[in-house]
Amino acid sequence: MIDESAFQNALDDLAGLQRPSTTVADPSDDLLARYSGTCAVFADWLEEQGDWRAAGYRWLSLHAKLPRRANSNWGWWRFGDRGVSAPEDLPSKVWDRMPGSRSHQLLKEYPSRCDAESALCKAILSLEPDA
Repeated sequence: MIDESAFQNALDDLAGLQRPSTTVADPSDDLLARYSGTCAVFADWLEEQGDWRAAGYRWLSLHAKLPRRANSNWGWWRFGDRGVSAPEDLPSKVWDRMPGSRSHQLLKEYPSRCDAESALCKAILSLEPDA
């Protein structure tokens, strides 16, 4: 039987493969595809469990988003309204609804990847019309 820790460990492993935030290069297309695919399967599993985070992980998968690790924190940037954006860049309508502390005017940081994604899931849930 699969439990949540298997999905979280797989996502941690994939997220750990991204380059440090000090580089300008984004994660490879292959890494994003693998991460998005894992998020999609996790979203299906969460939906089967009746977990409120399912819509958020489905959104992560559909939009190929991945929080960026910087030092000991994970962050989401508010640059997603421009035409081409990095995996850690979120549209303002999502970013503005996310809980979390701002370490910069356009950055919200979290202690773990899981916490960053949970904050995004809360924002996505708040955007749903029947929420």
